[in-house]
Amino acid sequence: MKILGEGEGGNYICEISHTEFEKVFNKYYGDLRKLSVGDEFNLGNGYDFRRDIQDVCKQMTDTIDSFRQVQDSLFAFAKVVGNITESASKGGKP
Repeated sequence: MKILGEGEGGNYICEISHTEFEKVFNKYYGDLRKLSVGDEFNLGNGYDFRRDIQDVCKQMTDTIDSFRQVQDSLFAFAKVVGNITESASKGGKP
C-alpha cells in the first residue's frame, strides 16, 4: 500500500493492490471479487482475523502444556484400558 495523501479528518488516500486486499481478508488469490470505485472495506477486519488466530494458537500451546503435565498418567491409563480390551476379546474378564 502506498500513501498518496491525506483526506478529511486525518484519513489517508492510498493506493493498494488487489492482491494486498486478498491477503488482508484471507481470500485466496482470485477469490475476492473485482472491486469498484466507492466500495468500502474495514481493514480492521484483517487485524481481527489475525488476533483470532493468535488467540487460538495461544490456547493450543496452553493445552499442549497442560497435556504434557499429565501425559504419563494418561498413557498409563491408556495401557490399562488397552489390556482390559485385549483380555476381554480373548475371553478373559473385561
